[in-house]
Amino acid sequence: QDALDTWLGLTPEQRKLLYHFEAHLDQAKDCDRQRLELSAAELADLAERGAPAEQDSLLRLVMVDHVNAHFWGFSSALFTIASKATHSCAPNCRLRQDGGALEICSMQELAEGEYVKLSYIA
Repeated sequence: QDALDTWLGLTPEQRKLLYHFEAHLDQAKDCDRQRLELSAAELADLAERGAPAEQDSLLRLVMVDHVNAHFWGFSSALFTIASKATHSCAPNCRLRQDGGALEICSMQELAEGEYVKLSYIA
């Protein structure tokens, strides 16, 4: 129910942006696939309510959050850039929360085209 409520709370633009994040749907557990798969009736209901979806939309939402989200207060959040950064045990950048924003701060000069690398565990 939480995933459905979240889906209903997203704007059309936010739902569209989910497809720009890694989801690793192939790594989803079978129990999550069964629990989150939308039936034809549910898809019709969501479309009628102005929140169109695909059969795997809730699974994608949960997996995108699992793979890309950052802790934010007592919840999690997705960021268009920081959530797509590469993990490294030797990062070249760090994250800093500044009020309602998440800033990426480089720890060294970055060459054009160089990946932004963050430590997900530190």
